Amino acid sequence: MVDPWEYGLPTALIEELQAGAAWDEWGIDVNVVPFTKDFPRADICQLLAPDILHQLVNGSFKDHLVEWVGKYLELEYGKAGAKERMMDIDCRAAISRAVKISRRMGIFAVDSSSYTGCLLVYLPAIEGHVPQDIVQTLRAFLEFCYIVRQNVITDDTLKDLRNALECFHHYREVFRDVGVQTEGFSLPRQHSLVHYEALICLFGLQTSGTSQHSNDVEDEDEHAGIIDERPALAHSDVKLARCHARGQARSVPALAIELGIPTLSTLIPQFLYEQLNCESTPLPASASHLPVFTGPLKVFHSATTTFVSPSDLSGIGGMRWETIHTIPVWHQGPARYDTIFVSTDDTIFVSTDDTIFVSTDDTIFVSTDDTIFVSTDDTIFNVKHGDRSPDEPDELTGMWMVRPSFMGNGSKNLSVIHLDSIVRSAHLLPIFGHEQVPRAVNFHNSLDIYRGFYVNRFADYHAFELAS
Repeated sequence: MVDPWEYGLPTALIEELQAGAAWDEWGIDVNVVPFTKDFPRADICQLLAPDILHQLVNGSFKDHLVEWVGKYLELEYGKAGAKERMMDIDCRAAISRAVKISRRMGIFAVDSSSYTGCLLVYLPAIEGHVPQDIVQTLRAFLEFCYIVRQNVITDDTLKDLRNALECFHHYREVFRDVGVQTEGFSLPRQHSLVHYEALICLFGLQTSGTSQHSNDVEDEDEHAGIIDERPALAHSDVKLARCHARGQARSVPALAIELGIPTLSTLIPQFLYEQLNCESTPLPASASHLPVFTGPLKVFHSATTTFVSPSDLSGIGGMRWETIHTIPVWHQGPARYDTIFVSTDDTIFVSTDDTIFVSTDDTIFVSTDDTIFVSTDDTIFNVKHGDRSPDEPDELTGMWMVRPSFMGNGSKNLSVIHLDSIVRSAHLLPIFGHEQVPRAVNFHNSLDIYRGFYVNRFADYHAFELAS
């Protein structure tokens, strides 16, 4: 059998066919020997490596899925009803603190660079306005985009990639059923998803911009970029700001009054007791057995965390850093209290709202308000919304659901934690349901108004691996 990628095929045709037939049927001039005859040849289709940015984000997401959602809303609710729902989707995205949206044009008519930001918040923004199968289509597509970009590809990763693609192909049929895409899905940019797995095995990992081949690591199966080891993702180096806040309380009683936390004088001794004893040691029944702290305090309104984020476009060695803000006045405007991932052994929980960094002479700790938890092991704290199961992520969006934690007497569940347990910032998305966003809600007060949130694992690649 003649290899079509070698010059043996033209040679065989010249030997078997008459000159006229070779020219008429194959366009071969038997009297001409091309100078490229001895050049090495390859299948050009295999050299067209995937381009995540242009094929998936700007192509399948912006030009297909977002446009189809808009068409569905027009078919279902008419132009006036579709416009109203699109405006609510814009408002939902705007209060999610993750994307800059043009107030005039909205989420459906921003420049292509903004669609990368829309990816982060689009899933919960459309929930309640479209059928669940459309939400499942977007979820499968987003999972595919994030899985294919991971820096470590294992056999399990490829299996997850196949599952995401199968779900995408299954659920996208809803657009055909509702009359949006009646001509089918013969679309080159969506068809390119089928080839990602094979091309990863051939050439290695992909980048989020222009695709490139990576031969830095190889496994025993000789698949470049496919290995069986993953770095620790839940460890980071956290440092407080260089200067502490001026004009704030310096003693525990005064700080408790200033923060409105009357139990602060009890929380600090409990934290110190836990630090001085084994984790399995229960707290003493009497407060008299707890350490007494009467030293001065310093309040910090920000801290920087440095962590390994190998799947993101980061610095040397995959390192990335970000600033966590807890400041009552942000750029002469409202307060800014960032949410954070906190690691305790194998458990990761999310802390939100009014986080104050406090430093003593020998101990650094964090006092948090409205603490809510999400766990990656068998222990789940207050991870539920309505009647949904607290033991697994939401079936529709694939994201963990959390809500503020309260004690049995109705008071807020507060805690003091060590600075070293902070991993990085977290992004919470309100669970909107079927309700429209009230006019009074914005990204400054959304965490105070809504009582249920999604932990956004699509915030970036590191968050995807951390919260999946």
